Amino acid sequence: MQYLKSCGKISHRLVEHITHESVGAAEVIVMPCHVASHWVLLVANLKKQNWDFYDSMSNPTHRLRVVEGLPTQDTGNDCGIFVMKYMEASVVEGPVDCKSHQTWGKDMPRIRAELVASFCRIFQSSLLKENGFNF
Repeated sequence: MQYLKSCGKISHRLVEHITHESVGAAEVIVMPCHVASHWVLLVANLKKQNWDFYDSMSNPTHRLRVVEGLPTQDTGNDCGIFVMKYMEASVVEGPVDCKSHQTWGKDMPRIRAELVASFCRIFQSSLLKENGFNF
């Protein structure tokens, strides 16, 4: 929370829409988690009343229902990118279609470039709105 406070207006705008009402109306809630130097994702499907656990380095000791057959990382440093892709797929598509995303590991340079481009568009849009340019 301290980080959000230090980032100023843009950070507040990123979270100000999150209210009790918006959470209550949500169908899916995604929660990236950083555990022991590794990123994983919890997805709460509120309609089905279940949780899915996404881990790009599948660990059999986890006590949650683990999504099987996930695309997995080829390196030791892509877990954060995989979590972002799992979040995107969960929100846009519903449960991640594991078969259609098996190439994520080898497509990592393209995926990273797409994420950078998306972040730049979001940041640019925020700056424009802050300066009175509303589209």
